[in-house]
Amino acid sequence: MKGTLKQLERAIDNATTYDEWYEASQEHDRLSGADEWKEVDRSPYYDYELIRNRLWQIRQARERNDVNKLVFHLHEGLHGNLGNISNPRLYQHSRVGTKRLIENYLTEVSTALNYLCDSNFKEFGLKEKLDFFETTGQAWTKLPDAVRRRSTGPVPYRCGPLPVGTEPAALCDLRLQRRQHHRLGGGHP
Repeated sequence: MKGTLKQLERAIDNATTYDEWYEASQEHDRLSGADEWKEVDRSPYYDYELIRNRLWQIRQARERNDVNKLVFHLHEGLHGNLGNISNPRLYQHSRVGTKRLIENYLTEVSTALNYLCDSNFKEFGLKEKLDFFETTGQAWTKLPDAVRRRSTGPVPYRCGPLPVGTEPAALCDLRLQRRQHHRLGGGHP
């Protein structure tokens, strides 16, 4: 087992594409037990009960088409470090991702934001939408990169911070290729 994990760590370190990195990292998480850690909501590093409840509230409001409640919960949850989900310790236990509850919460937030953007509501007109997304966008960009990356897909931390709106895999591939080129003595391309 230790030999296999060492091999995977070498594969992760020598990855030149995002897909290579991601595949080796997923396998490392599976074999090392990190996947089991992800499945357990409980942790001293964040308020899992608050996140579980907020996930339920957002999902419920979206499924019931209750735009006012949905906007309220999203607005309230995106202004600050809700439940301490940006705690760096939550992103150090595995190679890919974090607690499944946090990933599910961030996925639901992303789904709800798309739902608000793509749907028409009598009680939530264009002006309200624009105002909401402007303030939400400002709050979202203030979140730590580790949290924002979870909403756009897993990205290896060593790839560095990602500008909002970039394609994580493509940007990571470029950075991994530069690192490999430099390691082989080519300097910066």
